[in-house]
Amino acid sequence: MARRPRFDGEGQDAPDAGAPRDAIYYLQLARQARRLAAEHADPDVARRLRESAVRHEHMARKRKEDRAKGKRRFVTRWRAFLRKLRGRG
Repeated sequence: MARRPRFDGEGQDAPDAGAPRDAIYYLQLARQARRLAAEHADPDVARRLRESAVRHEHMARKRKEDRAKGKRRFVTRWRAFLRKLRGRG
């Protein structure tokens, strides 16, 4: 299997630059941070990992809310458009 070159930040584009981050991505990060916190021997590092997991979970909730809000906005505009076509708007 071919390996991708590492992104070193010097004149290269990130492998997924501009790729949208959805809620699943942040939930996976949170799960991984919690797993690492559970395995870590240093309590300070474990605490920081749990804090980062909380931030990732917050971001996932925010992404879900934003997506739901966008869908509601789309449906509302679509219904207004249909009402206008029918002559009720």
